[in-house]
Amino acid sequence: IMPMGETINHPPPSSPSGHVGLDFQWDHQAPVVAAVGGVVVEIVSTTHTETGIFNYSVYVVTGEYIVNYTTLESVDPSITVGSQVVAGQLIGLPTPVQKDAEWHMIHWDFGTWEKHEPRTDPDGLTTTYTTTRICPVPYFTDSERERLFRIWSTASYGAKDQFPDLCNGVWKNYSGGTAVESTSESEASPIATATPSKSEPPPILILPFTTEQEPVGMMPMGETILHPATPDNPNGHPGIDFQWAFRSEVIAATDGEVAEIRTSQPHGSLLYSVLVISGDFVVAYDVVDIYSVNPDLSVGSKVMSGQVMGYAESIGSGDGWTMMHWAFGKWLPGSEKPNPEGVVERFRVDYMCPVPYFSEIERLRLFRLWDAAIYPDAGELKGAELRELFPDVCNGPYKNY
Repeated sequence: IMPMGETINHPPPSSPSGHVGLDFQWDHQAPVVAAVGGVVVEIVSTTHTETGIFNYSVYVVTGEYIVNYTTLESVDPSITVGSQVVAGQLIGLPTPVQKDAEWHMIHWDFGTWEKHEPRTDPDGLTTTYTTTRICPVPYFTDSERERLFRIWSTASYGAKDQFPDLCNGVWKNYSGGTAVESTSESEASPIATATPSKSEPPPILILPFTTEQEPVGMMPMGETILHPATPDNPNGHPGIDFQWAFRSEVIAATDGEVAEIRTSQPHGSLLYSVLVISGDFVVAYDVVDIYSVNPDLSVGSKVMSGQVMGYAESIGSGDGWTMMHWAFGKWLPGSEKPNPEGVVERFRVDYMCPVPYFSEIERLRLFRLWDAAIYPDAGELKGAELRELFPDVCNGPYKNY
């Protein structure tokens, strides 16, 4: 492994902060797989200025983040611009480190993205996406982070005394994981934790209901017939409504802390809007009977993924149908000014489509449910007509996948 931030092969001023990613190297041609699901936004090719080796770069966007797989000798035929990839899917094969060498490598990096007109970098690579790189360590799952630290602790790299971390210098945004030179295999033990010291990674969501209580109806995000655009809500429906033909439990989609509990009575029963903060993000659950399952729930309470939050509310149709409005986004400070319903909000939500934030299994499960979901009628428009107008789980400006 060549770590992020090393400055021997990537010296300033041409690379002000050193190496901008991680180079993984093998003594054979190992398959390179997707680190996370997303959309392929660009595939470019170039010839390396030093080695003269022709190679490909594949850029995959997931929400506001981008993962770049570069110096690939070949790209799998399933990988095309616009295609969806899932975690673990084959991206391609790495290039030799030099022509005809047995050792192979890729350069891999991660960050946030900006789209623009085509630009050519100093290496002659022309792209329409620029990446603001971030050290990826805090964004791995716990098990993968421990695995990465274990690999780094034994990986061949000649300058570990100068660059002891996977991410060095200004790039380091975690604690732990420093390589320790050892004299025996038994002494090379991984550091098992990494605590982000800047911003926390986004949560990995599960759907807010169990597989035994899956909804049969859905109202998608960005729908504007029943939720017309207004100055305060310009993009239409700011969440997803899940609908059941029975009384369903609602479960927490991720860990977090209760930041606010609001109440209203739109259909007779007391409805609780529970805002749960997870790092920079917030999940909002509209549920009833929360204290029958969480008698001590209050602002500041810790919530665990999968915990029952309450129940979907009756829609008042008399036939047993229930529904829940569920929303996700980044939280913002509230205002002392009441909202249109007269409620002074301690927190506001910058609503975001949650699709890229689900685990791969849950995202596929959501798409399966959406494909089969009943879409409610709205006035003169039938559900089938509405589905043609709003064909995605998230529509209009909300769509980010």
